[in-house]
Amino acid sequence: EGLARELVNRIQNLRKDKGFEVTDRIKIQVESGDFLRQSIERNLGYICAETLADSVDSADLNHTSKGLSVELEEGVEAQIEIEKV
Repeated sequence: EGLARELVNRIQNLRKDKGFEVTDRIKIQVESGDFLRQSIERNLGYICAETLADSVDSADLNHTSKGLSVELEEGVEAQIEIEKV
């Protein structure tokens, strides 16, 4: 649950940095390890509701410059990319 809250915080900051409106619906792509992926699956409803996301998908974002690399807690890293839908 703590990881999900931290992920929501980072997504909200990314929304702000990209200049999205508060009401903009988004699509989220996350590249992460198994531990975070399981946390996302368990807290998917919460994450989508808090970020106005229509979807949260696993993705290979290694070759894109659009993603933001974040450390959610010690040893748990992810690369996040969002876009308006």
